[in-house]
Amino acid sequence: MNANKRFNVCRFSSVNRRSESGVAMVEFAFAMVLVLLLAFAAIDFGRIAYFSIEASNAARAAAQYGIQNATTMMLSAGIQTAAEKEAPDIALPSSSCGTKSQALGTACWNGVAQTPFSNAAPYYGCECPDGSSLIPGATSCGPCSTANFVYYVQVNTQVSYMPFFSWFGLFTASGQPVTVNSIGKAKIRLGAQ
Repeated sequence: MNANKRFNVCRFSSVNRRSESGVAMVEFAFAMVLVLLLAFAAIDFGRIAYFSIEASNAARAAAQYGIQNATTMMLSAGIQTAAEKEAPDIALPSSSCGTKSQALGTACWNGVAQTPFSNAAPYYGCECPDGSSLIPGATSCGPCSTANFVYYVQVNTQVSYMPFFSWFGLFTASGQPVTVNSIGKAKIRLGAQ
């Protein structure tokens, strides 16, 4: 009788082990889903941060190009080229940028008139050294209290990024994920003239 009891106990313990291995597989599946979700979130938010840095760097590079001298500050095409070359991972402007037809996981310039810039030209002007009497687009400036004036170049860039997923359930009315816009700003002064 003792042998039968032992046999039955062994049989029940092997059944328990098999059902426990099924539970482990279900737990593993849930854990993998969570790990993959966190990995995709890290990738998407990392790309958002990357493109924000690209927008800031492009604005700074464009302003640095423009502030070389009083002639380059008026070259809008050169300033735009400097911004685009500083951020080669951002697609050139297109009509689909910032719309539902923009591809998932891509970034593009989304500025005024399909340029990288969120401020309209001109990007230059002059002001008094204390920041007063701002005259946008001026190549000759009026008198300041110190009789000196300062040229400046100011560039604002805007990038539109379409995430891979719609995080937190954010969708547009058309059902597309919401685009994330990043803005870069730079203002550099040429110095007293």
